Amino acid sequence: MASQVMNMWKVSFLRQAHHITTHLTVRFLIVSLKNYVKLNPNRTSDQLTVELILN
Repeated sequence: MASQVMNMWKVSFLRQAHHITTHLTVRFLIVSLKNYVKLNPNRTSDQLTVELILN
């Protein structure tokens, strides 16, 4: 019985950890893209599209 509870807790913890990691990765990519667009004034139309979507 105790091992089942521990397994449930582990699965729950791993799911949360995975969710947080995914969220942070997405945030990092968005911030990186925003900074890239800001640092490159010679923007192409694709970069402008990305900038408009992110803002």
